[in-house]
Amino acid sequence: MFNLKKVKTMKKLIFMMLMAFSAIVVNAQTTVQSSKILDNVYVGVDGGVATPLTFDNIFPLNGTATLRVGKQFTPVWGAEVEGTAWFGSNSGYGYANRFDGVNHNVVRGSYVGVNGTVNLTNLFWEYKGTPRLFEVSTVLGTGWVHTFIPNLNDKHRNYLGVKTGLDLAFNLGKTKAHTVSLRPAVLWNVSQPGNSVNGLAFNKLGAQLYLGV
Repeated sequence: MFNLKKVKTMKKLIFMMLMAFSAIVVNAQTTVQSSKILDNVYVGVDGGVATPLTFDNIFPLNGTATLRVGKQFTPVWGAEVEGTAWFGSNSGYGYANRFDGVNHNVVRGSYVGVNGTVNLTNLFWEYKGTPRLFEVSTVLGTGWVHTFIPNLNDKHRNYLGVKTGLDLAFNLGKTKAHTVSLRPAVLWNVSQPGNSVNGLAFNKLGAQLYLGV
C-alpha cells in the first residue's frame, strides 16, 4: 500500500531536481554561446638556447627564437601552434647529421608543431577566476623538424619531432594578462639518428635540450 504523502514528496523532490538541472544546462549553454573565438588567445615570443641532450658536446650553445599562438579552452586545457628556429651548429650526433661548415644559412634548423598544454596549478588547485601570480603547465606536442644542411643523399632533411616540456609562468599586471615564462623543454628527433631504416625511436641521439624565456 502506497503512502500518498511520500509519493507527493518524492514528486516534488524530482521536480525540483529537474528544474535545478535545467538551470545548470541553460547556464552552461549560455556561457559557451557567449564565448568568442578570440577569448583567451595569446601570442608568445621566446628567446633561448639549446644544446645536445647527450651532453657530450655542450658548447657552443645554439641560440633559438620561437613564435607561438595559443588558446586556453578551459582554465586547465589549452593548445598552441609554435615555430622555432635555432641558429647554432651544435647538433651533437654523427658527422653526417651535423650542421657542418658548408652550411652558411643564418637559420640552421627549424621546428613547426602543435602542442597541448595542461595547467597543473589549476588542475590540482581550485581556479579562482583569475590567473595566479605563478603557475606551472606541461607542454606536449609533435611536429616537423627541418635542418638546412646541403647533402647529396638527403637534400630536404625532414624529421618527425616530439616536444616535451614545462611552462613556468609568472603572470603580471592587475588582471594578470601579461606573462613572463621560463620554458625548459626537450625536442626529440624520433626519426633520426640511431634508428633502423624507416624506423622511429625515442632516444637522446639528436635531441636538443631547450631553455626559453
